[in-house]
Amino acid sequence: MHTTSYAGHGNADSAELVGNMLAHLTAGAPLDPDTARAWADGIVASVRRGESLDTSLGLSASGRRTLQTRLLHLRRDDHLKEAAAALSLDPALSTWSRCLRLVPLIRTFVDREWRAVRMEADPPDDWPVWKVHLFRAMQTDLALPRSPRGVYDVVQRAQACSTRRSGARLLSHYL
Repeated sequence: MHTTSYAGHGNADSAELVGNMLAHLTAGAPLDPDTARAWADGIVASVRRGESLDTSLGLSASGRRTLQTRLLHLRRDDHLKEAAAALSLDPALSTWSRCLRLVPLIRTFVDREWRAVRMEADPPDDWPVWKVHLFRAMQTDLALPRSPRGVYDVVQRAQACSTRRSGARLLSHYL
């Protein structure tokens, strides 16, 4: 008997799956049909294959990042996107231009300022918004990109995901 596990569902994101279920259970958010079907498929696959539910749902597969790591990347990327957005009041400034401005600020912050504040829970109140977002991004313990292309790629990815991944965003707030 063959059953498809959640991990085999195209480009679906298991972090989104778990986040959508959490929103459903805690806030009564409607469970979309794709999420409900993925949960059902994962549970059936777990029972039939004798594998753990997290494996059936695609949460722990060989060579994949852990759920927590994926959520930390999401959080870091969101803060880099916000840092880039905070650099200019001119909405017409391109994402690339913002990233070019952000790169030297990232390098200076990481190389000169982070050591002095890394043990603090919150950034100083008088910091500009872009620096607060760099502080929050560094709190994920994930390296920040230091090239214009690297920052641009992260910001583009975060912008593309910002409206679609509400479940994963909900989960990232529990980190």
